[in-house]
Amino acid sequence: SLETKKKNSLKISGELNISESGALEGTIKKSYGGYRARGQRVKYWEEGEDDYIDNQIANSNFELSDVTVENGKEYSAPFVQKLTLSSAEGAEKMGDLIYLDPMLLGTQGENPFKLKERKYPVIYSTKQEVVYYMNIAIPEGFQVDELPEPIAMALPGGAGSYRMQVSVQGDKVNVLSKFNINKKMFVQNEYEVLKKFYNQMIAAQDSQIVLKKI
Repeated sequence: SLETKKKNSLKISGELNISESGALEGTIKKSYGGYRARGQRVKYWEEGEDDYIDNQIANSNFELSDVTVENGKEYSAPFVQKLTLSSAEGAEKMGDLIYLDPMLLGTQGENPFKLKERKYPVIYSTKQEVVYYMNIAIPEGFQVDELPEPIAMALPGGAGSYRMQVSVQGDKVNVLSKFNINKKMFVQNEYEVLKKFYNQMIAAQDSQIVLKKI
């Protein structure tokens, strides 16, 4: 099908506001392509729109006050979720400092490759892409004290890449993260390099934005 020939993609973008107590609220758009879109559509059809939305709310780490779906039945278009969210403890407040996870809504989490050695190739269903772009408003009376170091790395032969950059523009912190896997199969002697690539990406994402009271 058209859908499965596309990249297996996820694009997360949004606007977040943080209060001086560390509470968080904002609007998020998640756009799924390829197999990811198909997976969401199957759930959407099987559960029906109301139950699908209720399950999104029930399974979220945040309070979701509004969830809408676009292109639920449009095979050729990305499957889109739009979310309005909040969290009383979205960031950690300690004294005059606020600590915030830059990848709060899009971290890789754990490395899927935990074996010391692998006897079989690693096979992806198709090319992979995850793009995360977030604008975070700096609360009034605070300034940026510390940002994560930018990172850019690539697998040999253009097989994959990852970059993350956190920057300040005016009264906002912008977070950009982009992950790509560009080939479907990694043979056994490429396993260690792939595993290390994921470890370095996860280490980069496990960093902090630090805001300080002026």
